Amino acid sequence: MLPANAAPPPLLTFVHIPKTAGTTLWLILQREYGPHGVLRMDDPAAPNALTKQQRREARVLVGHFPLPIPLSQSIPSPQCITVLREPLEQVLSHYCHVQRFACEDRANTPLALGGFLALELYYKDNLQTRMLAGAEAMALPLGACSRDVFEQAKHNLTTYVAIAGLTERFDESVVLMQRRFGWKMPCHVRENVGVGRLDRSQVPGELLQAIWHQNSWDRELYAFAALRLEQQMRAEGAGLPDAVRRFRLANTRYRRIKTLVGSGLLRAWKSRLPLVQQRGLEAAARSLLAETSRLGYSAPAGPFPFVSDPVPSAPDLAA
Repeated sequence: MLPANAAPPPLLTFVHIPKTAGTTLWLILQREYGPHGVLRMDDPAAPNALTKQQRREARVLVGHFPLPIPLSQSIPSPQCITVLREPLEQVLSHYCHVQRFACEDRANTPLALGGFLALELYYKDNLQTRMLAGAEAMALPLGACSRDVFEQAKHNLTTYVAIAGLTERFDESVVLMQRRFGWKMPCHVRENVGVGRLDRSQVPGELLQAIWHQNSWDRELYAFAALRLEQQMRAEGAGLPDAVRRFRLANTRYRRIKTLVGSGLLRAWKSRLPLVQQRGLEAAARSLLAETSRLGYSAPAGPFPFVSDPVPSAPDLAA
């Protein structure tokens, strides 16, 4: 926490586009900046959005809000990051996510993909373009995105976003962010992974075509962001591929150890041990996780979370 008379540090702002691996990145940020250093907000423009104490502690602002961020006067202009995803995959993942909640709202009546694509309550075409273009673009009806909206999204991405990562190149994106912002690079497991998500092969061709055509601006924006990310990676020099390789090695070890320590069998066996031995087991697990530092990265600091954390079983990123 900063002294009461100290100027607040610049905020890092994460524009979280749904179903782009944002929850995984959010948890990375929490481990980097601490639970009080990361604030999740729906409306950063609200009057008195942050208390004075929150503003002294806050280092990162996270939310599903569009660019440019209409920040209140209590929040200075931040540096921004975001993550985009291949549009067809983003829409299918978003549909599976919404379906779980829509089914509950509709008395357990399943929401078909075709119905989802026609319901503005749940679905917005070109969502990634809309969020990067601004609040006015978010308010447009289905089918109303235009070249002007796309150009505004490109302008905002170039002007406000330091790094726009890609779900499909998540490791490279995170390593770039680590280098840019000086992160210790905590390893991660995949969080908020979609349950029962659709594969393209399961979707009728006419619906795939509908999604493809409805999200044409997202396809162009994704291509633009991919080119920009590639240019940023090249600018990092020849050492970046090795840094990504070491990160992946460290992350693989981290996930294996966390899976072992978080397994139900080990948890049940641990619960039968005396408290002193339980603490000793946790200390041993910490030591194993700390071995990732031999590859140049640090294990997460703070209270040891790995005995009780659920371990995702799905193999792909989500959120």
